[in-house]
Amino acid sequence: MTNGEIVEELYLRYRSKIYGYLYNHLRSREDAEDLLSEVFAKIVEKIDSYDSSKATYSTWIFTITRNTLISFYRSGSSNAETVDYDNVTLIDESVGPEESFLREESMNLLAECLEQLPKRDKDIIIARYYYDYSFRKIGELMGLTEGNARVIHTRAVEKLKKIYEKVS
Repeated sequence: MTNGEIVEELYLRYRSKIYGYLYNHLRSREDAEDLLSEVFAKIVEKIDSYDSSKATYSTWIFTITRNTLISFYRSGSSNAETVDYDNVTLIDESVGPEESFLREESMNLLAECLEQLPKRDKDIIIARYYYDYSFRKIGELMGLTEGNARVIHTRAVEKLKKIYEKVS
């Protein structure tokens, strides 16, 4: 596999996770998109230096992401008044590396299952669990009533459970 193919695969696999992480910290779609581009520019630039004996691709990529975010905050480009850099984390340090790896693998499997859902179902699950939106907010965003958002969510979760059970 060429470096270009590797970067393309990494982009497809990690872009939404990186974007979500950046957006969660920045709360600006434009800044998150800009930094996402910057992260992948750095990945392209540094792909030759990646060493699988030192870290997995995900750890390597999220280290680049974290450092890019911290640089962004330090540059003064952010609207945030103060930033606690120690809280810009990606890895749960309260668990060992084995459990952290298992969690990551489970999350990857869950993400793959989520991709198999229809777009509306996937959007509702992401809005509910990733962004922690209320059903009222989800309804407003998607042009649904609060009750309809709840029903679609319940059905989407059931579909996701069935898909997950089949592949795990």
